[in-house]
This record gives sequence, structure tokens and C-alpha cells, in this order.
Amino acid sequence: MKDSSVSSRTIEWLRFFCVVLVVFVHAFGKPLQGLERVVWQNGFYDTVRISVSEGICVVAVPIFFFISGFLFFRGLEEWNTSVWIGKLKKRVRTLLVPYLIWNILSILVQFLSENRAALLWGAFPDIGAWFQGIGGWRVFWGTGSLGLPHNAPLWFIRNLMLLAIFAPLIFLLVRKSGVVGLLALTVLYVPDWWIKVPGFEISGLLFFAAGALFTIRRMDFSESFEKVRIPLALVSIPFWVVMVLSFGNDYRLFGIMHRCFALFACPSVVGTAAHLIRSNRIRERELLSGSVFMVFAMHATIVLPRIVIYLNRIFPSSSQAALILKYFAAPLLTVLAILACYSLMRKWTPRTLAVLTGGRA
Repeated sequence: MKDSSVSSRTIEWLRFFCVVLVVFVHAFGKPLQGLERVVWQNGFYDTVRISVSEGICVVAVPIFFFISGFLFFRGLEEWNTSVWIGKLKKRVRTLLVPYLIWNILSILVQFLSENRAALLWGAFPDIGAWFQGIGGWRVFWGTGSLGLPHNAPLWFIRNLMLLAIFAPLIFLLVRKSGVVGLLALTVLYVPDWWIKVPGFEISGLLFFAAGALFTIRRMDFSESFEKVRIPLALVSIPFWVVMVLSFGNDYRLFGIMHRCFALFACPSVVGTAAHLIRSNRIRERELLSGSVFMVFAMHATIVLPRIVIYLNRIFPSSSQAALILKYFAAPLLTVLAILACYSLMRKWTPRTLAVLTGGRA
């Protein structure tokens, strides 16, 4: 039976809301005049795209980590090695298998896109050389500060698998130190005093542990955050303003403001969602919540780039109005296209869909 509690319903609604924000992050687009910062004389386009994609939308991933931490330990009666191994085995199906599949599909899409002309003429390219050229190891890991896999947004899934592996340590931290442990992590989080190893970023650890705290201590996060949603929103606004204005000008300040904004805005967003759910102003939808993983895995490398190409052909103008229209239309059309695909697969190929989404369909 589906859990009808406010917390569970809030999670269902937030998952889809946050994945839409993630799509907006990756629909950031290009600056109007090559200046990757807010420049008022350029009009509203750059201001809007930075304020939304690099501003408001940054709450999405921390909230996902919070939800994941809450769900990982939910219903826990005791914690031992067998429980932990059981959870790891489950995540092979729900995380690892779809993670590998979607990275492989992402590589395949790039291969077909780059070699389409050659394939049409029957000239089969050297797959080995091509695979090595794009860094084929990125089917699981990658280079750079985040170690991005080929399907870049799936770094979150990779980090989530690592958090599951280290769950016993997180459990001990939360059970023994509680709020004090989270405060210690927060002190390290704000200035980013942490190891620079892809997969072990402190943001994921902090918000995952915060979610774990609520479920291990049997606390109702929806009620707790709902009470403070408005004060937290007011406190977060100055951080958001400075974060947006510092983007492209002072990245160290931007990073600090980014993390401070997340600390206050994330619980405010969660509390606001819980308030709207409790008052029946919004309702979660099975189709939307079930499609979250597919939207997350499919948008960045498979759907969104094609939507952008089509929009640029339909609206070739580079006027402020056209740019803003395309900026908002691209992620929304991407989500709608994936929802249509998800709906068709759920009806006609449910087993395949279950594999692709880790059994979430």
C-alpha cells in the first residue's frame, strides 16, 4: 500500500519538481555577448538564465541527496552487516545497472551522431579508436573536478552509490553525534574544506546525512521544515542575490554563497512543498513521480540537445525575447517529450522500462 503520509507525498512531489530544476540547470545556454556573468546593459536574458539555472535551481541536487538519505534508512529496525549488504544488493538493480545502461546509451547516441554520414555510406569507423578518443572509461567514471561520467548528470547516481557503500559510517555519525555532527559537516561545507576527490564531495554527504538524521531519529521533516519555511526563505534571498551577482566575477564568493543559499533554501523549499501538500493545494501524480529517473538519465545527452537544435531552427532570431523564449521552452519541451516516451513505454514495454529505471516504473 502506498504511504499516504505528508512526508511521503512531499517526497513524491519534490522528486519531479527537482528533476525539472535539474533540466533547467543543463539548459543554461550561452551568454548573449560572450560574458558569462550578469551584465545589466545586455538586457534580461543573461540575468534570467543565471538567476534561474545558477541560482534558484541549485536547490535540486541537495534536496535529492536529502531525500535519498531519508529513504535509505527509512523503516530501519536495526542496523547490522546483513541489513547493509541487503541494501547494497538492492541498489545494484536500482542504481548500478541503470547507471551503466544510460552511460552506454549516451555513448551510443554520440557515436551515431558523429558518424552518421559515414554509416549511411557504408563506411564503418574504427570503433576502438573512437571509443578511446572520447574517453570510453567514462561509462563509469571520468576526469575533472566531478569525475563526470559520459552521461554527465549521472554523477549524482555514482555519488549515491558511494554513499550507500559508506552508509555504516554515516549511520554511526548520525546516531552518535546527531545535530552536532551535521553542524561539524556544515562548518566544513560552507568554505568547502574537504578532500577534492570526485564522488566524495561534502555536499552529498551533508544532505544525505541530514536526511538520515530525520529517519533514524524518527523525526517528521515535513512538519519541522513547514514551521520555518518562511523565515528560511527570507534568509536565503540575500545569499541568492550575491550568488547571482558574483557568478563569473568571483567564483570563490559564488561558491560560498551557493552553499549558504542551499543550506537555507533547501529546507524552505521542502517545507513549502509539505505545506502545499498538507493543504491540498498541490497533488502528487503517479506518472510524474514514476518518470523522474528517466527524465534525469535521458535529458542531458539524448533529448535536450536535439530540442535546442530544433528550437534554434524554428526561432533563429537572437533577440532578447526569442532567447528567453527558447531558454524556458527547451527544458519544458524536453520534460514533456520524455514524459510521452515514458508513458508509451509503460504501456507497451513495461519490462524494458523497469530495467531502464531500476524498477521505479
